[in-house]
This record gives sequence, C-alpha cells and structure tokens, in this order.
Amino acid sequence: MDFSLIVSWPAFIGALLLLWFLPSFWIRSDVKRSLSQKRTASEFELLRAFMAWQNWADLLRAFAGCYLLYHYVFDVPEGREWEVFGWRAAILFIALLLQTVRRHHQRFYFLAPIFFVWGITFFLSDPILAIYGIAAGTFAAMVVNLEWYLPVMAVVLAGVGYLLSGIEISILLNAVLVVFPLIVTFCGRGHMVHLVWEPSRKGESSRREEEVTRS
Repeated sequence: MDFSLIVSWPAFIGALLLLWFLPSFWIRSDVKRSLSQKRTASEFELLRAFMAWQNWADLLRAFAGCYLLYHYVFDVPEGREWEVFGWRAAILFIALLLQTVRRHHQRFYFLAPIFFVWGITFFLSDPILAIYGIAAGTFAAMVVNLEWYLPVMAVVLAGVGYLLSGIEISILLNAVLVVFPLIVTFCGRGHMVHLVWEPSRKGESSRREEEVTRS
C-alpha cells in the first residue's frame, strides 16, 4: 500500500478500529456457546434480532467506519482512483471476514453480519435502494432460512440498482460485499447463525462455564 495516499492517520486508525475491532464482551459466553453448537442454518428471528443492542452497535460501527474511510482517510489523486478503490474494498472485505468468522472454545462458527451489512449498504448505496434490498432479504430469510438473506439482498441491490441508475461501481461493490459472508461460510463448510436477544441467565451461565473450564 502506498501510505502517501493516507491524508489523515487518526481517521485511518479510527476507521480500522470501527470496522475491524470486535469487543468480545459484547456477546455473553452462554450465547457464544449456543451459537457455536448450532449445526444447521438458523431461522431468521426478526423481532429478537431487533432487540439485541449489539446488532445496532454493529450497524453504527459499519456506517461510521465507512464514513471515515471514504471522506477523511485517503487522498484521491487523478489517475489513482482505482488504487484507492482497491484499498477501500480490501479493508471492507477484511472487516466482513472478521465479523463473520468467530470462535468459542476452539470451535468456529459463522455469524451472519446482517446489521453490519446494513450499515455498509446505507453508506454505499442510495437509502431507498438499501431499503429495497433489506426488505427483500428479510422476506426471503423469514420464508426459507437465514442463508437466503444475503444472496437475495445482493441480487436486489445489483438488479434494482442497475434499473435505477445503470452500472455504478459502488453498488456493484456493495452487492459483492453483501454476499461475501455467505461465500466465506460455505468455504468453511459451515452454516450461518445470527445474534438475537437472549434473556440473561447469570447463574446458569456461570455453572456451565465452570464445567467447560474443568473439562
């Protein structure tokens, strides 16, 4: 990477922290264990997903990280637009990889970064187009299962985006980013799960953690 393209190191570091940093304490250990033990694709529970504050934090992280990345981090000199585009895209792909692949007690699982994808989409695409894609993905996931969410959303973004404004590189990138977590999941031979609100069970969680530690 040509670091001379970076015009604001504080903004660059801030963008990476927002997009790449995943506070592990956001998700309780008992919830992580439950997610890591699932062996089939989750049903999409919209209401409980809306009730999980971590999902909304992911949406805000993604949007704010994109805002810094696109408005404050890079200088875009004439003739080097594609180089800057490539680095922005790479940073976002890495962010989605980190957001998707999780591990709990040596067991990997694949978390559908739906709200994180929403944040990216509201930044890269027109809000109306983003709403079309989100609505279509939500409908597909509720009718079939969670793994239909991202590909349907990506197809609607690309298709409706082309009908509304022709070929736009930001929309095409957006569509590829949306489906990328599912590709990662299939390459890892796993199934997607998603974070929903769970009532706190502190006593039960502590006992189970002690059992896991001893074993």
